[in-house]
Amino acid sequence: MINISVKGYLFRELKAELKREADLKVLKTKVKVMKKLAELTPVDTGEAQRGWRVVNDAIVNEVEHIEELNNGSSQQAPKRFIERALLTDVVVRPNGIMVKVKR
Repeated sequence: MINISVKGYLFRELKAELKREADLKVLKTKVKVMKKLAELTPVDTGEAQRGWRVVNDAIVNEVEHIEELNNGSSQQAPKRFIERALLTDVVVRPNGIMVKVKR
């Protein structure tokens, strides 16, 4: 049997430290996935490739023609290259809508 007694302030410090570590790990994962998406994005002018950003809880690309590219308008990448990239990444576990188009 293990009995651990931790003073309140130590517990709060530990909890905060663990949260910072977890948040950093999540951010690093988002950046890794964002870079993978950028590598897979078809390039003509490079605008769509440079358009990837981590914003709050999401990876976004607000370039106007990213939807067309993801729908297969370029021979450089298969149709739905974004979804394919996400589904083949062992770290990513989608739990709902993967690609949401803003209109």
